[in-house]
Amino acid sequence: MIAHWLLLTITAASATVARAHAVQDEYQVVEHLDAVPRGWVRESSALPPQMMLFRIAPRLERVGEFHRMVTDLSTPGRPTYGQSGRCNPLMAGVRGVPASTIEDTGNWIKFTVPISHAERMMQTRFYNFQHIDSGLNRIRTLGYSVPQSIAPYVETIQPTTFFSQPRLLSNQADDRPTRGGPFAQWDCNRGIIPSCLRRLYNFVGYEPSPDVGNSIAVTGFLEQYVNIQDLQTFYSFFRPEAMNSSFQFISINGGKNLQSPSKAGREAALDTQYAFSLTHPIQATFYSTAGRPPFHPGPDTPTNTNEPYADFLDYVLSHDNPPLVISTSYGEPEQTVPRAYAERVCTQFAQLGARGVSLLFASGDEGVGETCLTNDGRNATTFKPVFPASCPFVTSVGATHRIPEQAVELSGGGFSDYFSRPAYQEEAVGSYVRGIPPGQWSGLFNRNGRGIPDVAAQGVLYAIVMDGRLVPISGTSASTPTVAVVVALLNDARLRGGMSPLGFLNPLFYGKAKSGLNDIVGGSSKGCLHQDIIPPAGWNVTEGWDPVTGLGTPDFARLRDLVS
Repeated sequence: MIAHWLLLTITAASATVARAHAVQDEYQVVEHLDAVPRGWVRESSALPPQMMLFRIAPRLERVGEFHRMVTDLSTPGRPTYGQSGRCNPLMAGVRGVPASTIEDTGNWIKFTVPISHAERMMQTRFYNFQHIDSGLNRIRTLGYSVPQSIAPYVETIQPTTFFSQPRLLSNQADDRPTRGGPFAQWDCNRGIIPSCLRRLYNFVGYEPSPDVGNSIAVTGFLEQYVNIQDLQTFYSFFRPEAMNSSFQFISINGGKNLQSPSKAGREAALDTQYAFSLTHPIQATFYSTAGRPPFHPGPDTPTNTNEPYADFLDYVLSHDNPPLVISTSYGEPEQTVPRAYAERVCTQFAQLGARGVSLLFASGDEGVGETCLTNDGRNATTFKPVFPASCPFVTSVGATHRIPEQAVELSGGGFSDYFSRPAYQEEAVGSYVRGIPPGQWSGLFNRNGRGIPDVAAQGVLYAIVMDGRLVPISGTSASTPTVAVVVALLNDARLRGGMSPLGFLNPLFYGKAKSGLNDIVGGSSKGCLHQDIIPPAGWNVTEGWDPVTGLGTPDFARLRDLVS
């Protein structure tokens, strides 16, 4: 059905065919925005002959059943626990409506058409929009429709109503050089280096094997490039045995590997320097995904303005042996992502979990939210959780600081407006919600939503090497690769014992492995920092789970005993 519609409209030599089809079949609105999202301005109409790449997400079958199966695969005590080899029948259970397509990636149908064709196909008008703060340009629309005959089979078409701006979840404001060695006497309360994390999370002296098929990866978006010289300098300071070692660089959608010092990215430096040094000699990969190309309208040049997760997921899911742990330090306010799109991407994350891949995402750096205003034109007051951290099939990571550890105000967290609270969270998160004083933050959050984050780690004043010198950086971007390191080391212990990798982590953390986490009981988060709307807006830290530090920080030795 979808293929028939695509072929009919794409191959139309004139608008006559499209109009004839419209007469035969009324159109139904799929997605619609009431106003231009907050922070964006509408400019001129898009050029009709400009080529643009679109993705259709065919509505999936048996999604609920698939989600339950992935959870069973990941829950200790269930008959299928740890059997990631069962992913093939699971994946077969999640398929769209069969059709011959233009380009079918398994989860999306891609097609490239002129703007004029897209406008006829979807009964809409596309415009150029500009993001006020960043100057970013996007071709978008405020709503679109499809024929009623195919509407039941279409979950979403993008990029149409997707006004996102993925951001780095790290604080890069402090450029003062971090003091140098001697590193043996380093004060971990004044800054974090790898030895601090080894001691704090109890993996001093543990040496992983390079020969058991283990792997870890870091994702790079938004023109973040790894400078190899800086990585080697970091190794010389903190992991000399890793010097002259290499990692696998994978380019997705034209992602680059620029080595000029001026092109080095702090986010990429932070993620790779800590993830790769602390897991050496485990196989390491850096994915460079291009997802924010220059905006150069032209009739012969397709414009791909999708946000980067779709291209990344298409690539990773198409390969037989993806890395066992993938750390991502990027996110955006959940409400900026169309719900149908977020749900589809979340199901793709679940597909990776079914294959034994652990996905870790930063929970955000603005506490309950940065502006605490909706971006739908209403400017309503609300807390703003971060996606993809809000997806129930990823492990979201908050931040702590100081020793003994306590929550840090920047740690993002809260409750999803899109995803309901999963069964594995019901006891821990439900207990916290029931303890919120009556009337506190009423109407500002979803009491039944998926709780964020799941776990936490140190996230303040990490020392990284940039252009040969040590500089500090903070954020959940720092805590996320740290937890990824612990998970990779746990996989090492399991693989050595002939066991499967951990895969989707959350049912394990909220169940059997909960006692392997250090509960954080001090501190709070703070948000709405740029608007004097809800002072002081934030979540308190309590015993058990809380929306600042989750279940707590990892203790590798205790977790290893519990999982291996």
